[in-house]
Amino acid sequence: MQITAIGACDDFHMASRWAEPGGGIDEMVKIRLQGTTNEIKRMRRVIERNRSLEVRSVSEVFANKGTKKYFRQYMDVSFDPKKKVEE
Repeated sequence: MQITAIGACDDFHMASRWAEPGGGIDEMVKIRLQGTTNEIKRMRRVIERNRSLEVRSVSEVFANKGTKKYFRQYMDVSFDPKKKVEE
């Protein structure tokens, strides 16, 4: 499983150039999940269940070129520092 987050992360404080001033959730990162379809589904559930994260959009699952085993999926995820992080 490979996860790529485009943005900055420092102790769950995610900042990005896509910030929306004045909103409750104003910090967003773009994430690429890459792995088998089961690994992608499992990781997507983990991200969606985290109360401090809001999944804004999710792409379809794309097949990687040259392999029938690995796929990728893209997500836009916002972080709300006011919500409790699940333990």
